[in-house]
Amino acid sequence: MKKLLHMAMTAGAFILLNAVSTHAQAQEPCADPFRYDLMGPATISFNPRVDVGSTLWSGAVSAVSSGGGCTVPSATYTMYFEGTAGQAGTQLYETGIPGIAYRLKFGAFCTTNWWPAQCTMKFGALAVFSHALTIELVKTGPITGGGVLTGTYGKWFGGAARHVYKVYSWSGATTLRPIVPTCAVMSESRSISVGLGDGIPARTFTGMGTHSTAAPFHIALQCSGGDEGKTTGVHVTLTDQTNPANRSNILSLTRDSTATGIGIQVLKDSTVLSFGPDSSEAGNMNQWSAGEAANGVFTIPLSARYVQNDWLVRGGKASGRATFTMSYQ
Repeated sequence: MKKLLHMAMTAGAFILLNAVSTHAQAQEPCADPFRYDLMGPATISFNPRVDVGSTLWSGAVSAVSSGGGCTVPSATYTMYFEGTAGQAGTQLYETGIPGIAYRLKFGAFCTTNWWPAQCTMKFGALAVFSHALTIELVKTGPITGGGVLTGTYGKWFGGAARHVYKVYSWSGATTLRPIVPTCAVMSESRSISVGLGDGIPARTFTGMGTHSTAAPFHIALQCSGGDEGKTTGVHVTLTDQTNPANRSNILSLTRDSTATGIGIQVLKDSTVLSFGPDSSEAGNMNQWSAGEAANGVFTIPLSARYVQNDWLVRGGKASGRATFTMSYQ
């Protein structure tokens, strides 16, 4: 049965080939596609603080032949062109660097539309020639740092079987470098323990909203890589680990706590902070600005206190756990 099925498929292909006279859509397979090296600049500097959708960089990149070859006859073909990474939006492909996508097109060839694109024309046996591509880098979301452009970025393919005929890969590595600092949480701040006091007397809490004395603590970041005088906006979201759906400004007590009638508040200066989802997305619910960070150590001063949140307070152990998520914008 398998043999008969194979023969039927072959006959069908034969009939299709004879029926097509103007566009040779079923080209011969290309066992060794042409390869092109994209000769980009060694470093691309960009400002990550532009709006989402903005172009971070645009330039003509030489595509230089580096091998491969296809034995395809000179004929009229419909050829298709597309990026090889996952799509990050309309005519945008993922670079692998968070918040940065790319788009590409021919500088001057059968179509100058952004890929994915196609054109039908006579190709002279798919001869090897060097040419240029226009490549743009586009901001698609929060950018937390730079990275390197490597690997395969585009291809040609044609025919119903989608045979690949040409592929484009970056030659060496093109480094993307933000002109503003990139920051990372310092090791000392990856786990913070804050003591809110032992033996706090019950008379401290005299009604709803009354609170204990706040205990200070801080989050420390190490920021580097920015141009002189440039800063990056630091934003933070606190998340209630015991109750992640909590969107109030009172942290839940852990399940092993024995005290009742109180919760915990976290403050920045004199502002009581609310809790939000564990996300670094810009504009995340209850995300707040910690300020502008230049190169060096950036410290975020905070404090925490107990607060009465019920009419009746009973003594006992009272602990809370929160996480913080950074967003650099």
